[in-house]
Amino acid sequence: MSSKPTRSQWRALYNAAIRLKELAPWEWMQETDIFGIKDPKSDQIGYISIMGQLGEHYALSLYLNSEGFYGFWELQNGENEIVLESFLEIPQLQLSFENEEELKDEDKKIIEDLGYTFNGEHEWPMFRSYKPGYAPWFLTAKEADFFKIAIEQSIDVAIAFQHDPSLLSVDDDDDKYLVRVKQKKDRKEVWTNTFIKIPDSEPLRIPIDYSEKTMESIKKKKKSNQMLELDFSLFLSPIHDGPQPYYAYMLILMDAKSAEVIGHELLTQEPTREDMLGSLPQKVLELLTKLETRPSEIRIRSNILYQLLEDLADELDIYILETNSLPCVNFFKEQFYKKFKPEE
Repeated sequence: MSSKPTRSQWRALYNAAIRLKELAPWEWMQETDIFGIKDPKSDQIGYISIMGQLGEHYALSLYLNSEGFYGFWELQNGENEIVLESFLEIPQLQLSFENEEELKDEDKKIIEDLGYTFNGEHEWPMFRSYKPGYAPWFLTAKEADFFKIAIEQSIDVAIAFQHDPSLLSVDDDDDKYLVRVKQKKDRKEVWTNTFIKIPDSEPLRIPIDYSEKTMESIKKKKKSNQMLELDFSLFLSPIHDGPQPYYAYMLILMDAKSAEVIGHELLTQEPTREDMLGSLPQKVLELLTKLETRPSEIRIRSNILYQLLEDLADELDIYILETNSLPCVNFFKEQFYKKFKPEE
């Protein structure tokens, strides 16, 4: 189990947060003024976005690795209409400034133990870690170390950017971003600016498990012009049966014309996330066996699901279309949420 931050780690984090709030860089920075910080210990790169220009939510997010970087831009570019579910799937560490009632008892206990006092709206620092499939949670000691460095470096970059707005400009030709790196110079360790092209996200490497018998049964079905909507996304009602709340995922298949639900299932990351993802092709095939005919097209919003089904769909001679819009699924999920009343 990951260790919790020590008292000195928390103090360093809150000191950095207080400095950031006093600086208020959101007054001259947009959340798309993104730049990187390289962790001196792990060489992991996180990408900073500073929020608050609209005066509604003051925060700093450290999006982790290429997965976090590209997840951030997908949301910014409106490439996914299920915004909250997508945001929760982006690996990141976040510092936000909240009202007192937004904090958990553990947050308040840490603040009290450190001897800090905060008053008013958007004044209470709150630190959270976001991991795919899990509810936002408290930082580990390792995360606290990197996040402290990231906040401190963000303050330096924000001050420099205020004086030179071209600092974070990205050339469309080379697509390089500023990344702060700690290097040795003249026997001293100093932070320097480097500019790098962000590497692509790691391709999905999930062992796909499915039954050839199920495949053959679908192949034998007569092909029709039926179009389906298929979705795989977080079900936003956290499950509290362990140390950290987690989410189930909803897999749902619907007829795009009649809005009939062909089948749906809630899945969890047990025993692992890889096991859950690896089981999806077989579960989709089982849903397809409920149909009298073989559909001509399946529209999919989840990129992970699209990657897992691409080869199978080709073998079944079913066209799959990756799209942002699944109106039937959206309506079903709205009704489903109303029925179950998930927690906020």
